[in-house]
Formats: sequence, C-alpha cells, structure tokens
Amino acid sequence: MAHSSLLVWPFLLITSAYAAPAKVILRENAVLDRHIVTLADVAIIESEDAALHQALSSTRLATLSAPGKPRKLRRSRIEHILSRYHPAWQGSYNIAGAEFVLATRAESQSLNASALQTWAANTLSASLHAHIPGARLDVAAYPLSSASVYHLPGTVSYAVRHVQMVPSQRMAMVVDVLVDGAKTVSVPVWLRVEGSLPVMRLKATTAAGARLSSSMVDIIDVPVSGKRLASFPITEIDSFRLRHSMSAGSLLSPDDLLVRKPVERGSEITVKVARSGILLEDRAVAITEGPSGAAVRLMNPRTHSDYFATVLSDGLAEAR
Repeated sequence: MAHSSLLVWPFLLITSAYAAPAKVILRENAVLDRHIVTLADVAIIESEDAALHQALSSTRLATLSAPGKPRKLRRSRIEHILSRYHPAWQGSYNIAGAEFVLATRAESQSLNASALQTWAANTLSASLHAHIPGARLDVAAYPLSSASVYHLPGTVSYAVRHVQMVPSQRMAMVVDVLVDGAKTVSVPVWLRVEGSLPVMRLKATTAAGARLSSSMVDIIDVPVSGKRLASFPITEIDSFRLRHSMSAGSLLSPDDLLVRKPVERGSEITVKVARSGILLEDRAVAITEGPSGAAVRLMNPRTHSDYFATVLSDGLAEAR
C-alpha cells in the first residue's frame, strides 16, 4: 500500500503542473467565530485541482486571542507559511488581493438567562397543559448555573432538545440556543412545577392482569408531588392492563400499568379470511400475542387446528 502511494504522489504533482495555477485573492478584513485562522477564512481560493484547493484552504495561518482584537496578517507572511507547509505546490498558485488582512475574532455576548428561563417555563407549561387536559399548573425556572454562557451576536431563538413529560415538582429541560437559526450551545434548565393534576383512582380492588376501562376508575385532583402518577385522558385507560393487584382507592402510576396488545394470548378475536374473492369472518382463540402488523398463531375453537394470521387492530386479524 505504501509503495502504491509513492507511485500516485508524483502523478498528482505532474497532473497539477499542467493545470492552471490556483488563484488566492486576499481579503482586507475577516471576522471569525473561532480563534484558529485558515487561508480559507481570509482569502477567495480558485483552483481546478481539488487536492490543491483543499491543501490551501486548510492551511493554518495564525491564532486569535481576545474577541474584538484584530491581528494583521501580511501577504509576505502568508506566502512564507504556504511555501513552508506546501513545498511540493510551489509555483501552483498565485497570491493577489490585499497587502494584509485584518483578522478579528467576533465579539461574543452573554446569554440572556432571564429570557431563556421565561421561554423554558412557558414552553413546559404549554406542553403539560396540552398533554394533560384539566391540569392546573404553575411553572417557573430555577436560576441557571453561575457559569457564564456566551454566544456570537445575532438573532437568538430557542428549541427544546429534551424534556421529561411526566409531571413532578422538579423537572428538567435541555434547551438549544440558536443564533440566526444555527445551534450554538445547549443549556440544561431545571423547573419548579406547582399546582394540581387530574389522576386516576381505582374504584374497587382489582387483580393483576385485569383489563382496565374508564368505568373502573375515578378522576380526582391531587397536588403535584415527587410521585409519578398516571395523568392522561381517561379514554386511554382502555389500552392498559394492571401490572399487579391493587386495592380500592389506590392512585394509578405509570409503573402500575402494562400496555395491552391488540391481540393477547388466550383472547377470542375476529379473523377476516379472503377466499376466491369472497371476504369471510370467523372466530379464533389467540395462542400467541402481538402488536398491529405482527403474525400471531391462532386456533380454530371448533376444529382445534391452528394457523397464522396478521394483526390488523384491537381484536382483529387477517388470514390468507
């Protein structure tokens, strides 16, 4: 492999020798968002040779210190750096333009912590109230970390990167800070949540594995606490089973619930059968269980023969 590389390198040099010299046109000023200065930051580079263009563009010329403090880069200095780092490309480029470039690191500004906290609190409040109809909540952000956060000047906006949606007294959100639409930094925000939530309470003692329904629970308002409680529209309770037995008056939490599959083992379901262009319906007992789209094994209760069908929806499958 090394021998092949040695053969290719002279070929590239010969090829570039026949190409038109690259043009490097220096600008008079360059403002950067970082401290490292490359030739591409301070010049327009035109070249038909992709390898030469990449080599010139990525050449490091200098580093900048404090924001707002310009550094003068003379053409002679840039020529010296290029000849030093790319001796094989000598004669393959011409430098024109300004006699020197003033390179400056952009002034950064401190993050408006108050604006970010207000946005985070309002966003979480709106999300919780939309997710939990009937909730009465007051959300406020805790002060941000004392560590200062800086970003480049521009139009600042925010976007949620991550947020927990199970209400508790103390909740976390990670916010992306965008400047002119581009992400610059992510900031963790802690929020205090006070008020009450509508939660579900069992009307009667219920056994483990029982299918739940809206008729089996009451909705009551309880203060927000550190305990995670099931707080969602009551119509969704039909999608769950009880994980373990619970006594009457117990408040349901997400840990008490098991998502019920559309077809469950031992349940009697409707099976659609397409034969000779005719659609028939039959009843069967599920031997295995599965979500929508899954293949489950069914048994005909009359003949006790078994076969496979595809789950369509709750209690419905299709056999072909």
